[in-house]
Amino acid sequence: MQAVMIVGAAADVKHYSFLKWCVENDLDLNVRFAALKRLPNFHEQKDLQQFLTQLDLSSNRSILEPYLSMALHRTGLIKENELKSRLNDG
Repeated sequence: MQAVMIVGAAADVKHYSFLKWCVENDLDLNVRFAALKRLPNFHEQKDLQQFLTQLDLSSNRSILEPYLSMALHRTGLIKENELKSRLNDG
């Protein structure tokens, strides 16, 4: 988890794929959350919005909350009112 926190905060593009891999594959849910929380630091990556949208449409969406909704908001994919609604409704 510490590696995810360090590389995510640095926002070095060479670690972008690693963070995406962590979100999709790591067995530790806390690592997945940590990676998802830091993905918006890579907002300049062309496929980030598509990646987050696919996660939002996936059957695993609920286990990634609330971090998925926060990432969607930080990347401009959902507005503040939708974020609040998602966080309040669970």
